[in-house]
Amino acid sequence: MRTTLSEIKSTISILCLTSSIVSGCSLGVSIQLSVVRSQLSVISYQLSVISYQEICFYLFSPSPQFIIYNS
Repeated sequence: MRTTLSEIKSTISILCLTSSIVSGCSLGVSIQLSVVRSQLSVISYQLSVISYQEICFYLFSPSPQFIIYNS
């Protein structure tokens, strides 16, 4: 069976199209991963703020004995 030049061109164009589709999909996945990374960074920052607030609460809140004594 002999392959004609037009069949080879058709196969190459299909391969190029498939390659560009795969490239586009990988770009989409890359964008989604960068969005997830930025969301995780925001969550990490929020957790550090909560941790800081918790430390401040324990440092500056009066002890229960002080509250009972002054009631």
